[in-house]
Amino acid sequence: MVISFFVMGVGMMGVLGMQAQAMRLNQQAHAHSQAMILAQDIIESIRANRIAAGAYQIAFDESITDVKGCGLVNANCSQTELKDWELKNWRQKIAQRLPRGKSAIDYDGKTVTVSLEYDLSATRGEPANSERKTYVLTAGL
Repeated sequence: MVISFFVMGVGMMGVLGMQAQAMRLNQQAHAHSQAMILAQDIIESIRANRIAAGAYQIAFDESITDVKGCGLVNANCSQTELKDWELKNWRQKIAQRLPRGKSAIDYDGKTVTVSLEYDLSATRGEPANSERKTYVLTAGL
């Protein structure tokens, strides 16, 4: 009887370990999916505002100042104001959806490269940058 409890206990420990690993992998998959969605979102915004495509370039540490609200149909925003508004909203989404998320956009005249970095260790309360991931999406305009 004691041996059966021991064997059952060892088996349960294995099941718990697999469950913890499954949860960790699920968090990784969710963050990766969010990064893909966010990268595609800004590329579609750039395609819609092609004339200002070169102005969408932004570095990881570059901040965005206060911008005019261009979310309303009759906001009467210029292409530059629309770009600023879209980038600010996009960065806010990144902050909400990706743990310790950072973003950058590069444009070479034909191709847009969106780079997103996020830290999965933040979801487990671990020290910053211990599990930093990068997602890069390159698309032609």
